[in-house]
Amino acid sequence: MLTVAPTNLPGKGKTLVPEFAALDITPADGADIALGPNGTTAIGVIVTGAGNVNVDLVGGGTAVLTSLVANVPYLVGVQRIRSTSTTATGIRALYNPN
Repeated sequence: MLTVAPTNLPGKGKTLVPEFAALDITPADGADIALGPNGTTAIGVIVTGAGNVNVDLVGGGTAVLTSLVANVPYLVGVQRIRSTSTTATGIRALYNPN
């Protein structure tokens, strides 16, 4: 489990990025991603290599998140990250750490 720490705006004292727990993900068309702390579902994704991420949404349905920028958290409830049509690398699922 990796924790993504908050980043503060210089001189403002405001949190730019909230804290998340994160798990490395290997995209797979046939397998849901692991549950996070306390059995929680993922509340977002972050990538280290820009690209697209094909996801199954927690509420049902699918989406291809296009042109994701590296190191930016995208808050969307995901159940599965599919390998088909996923071009981003270094994918991590984000979870509420509490």
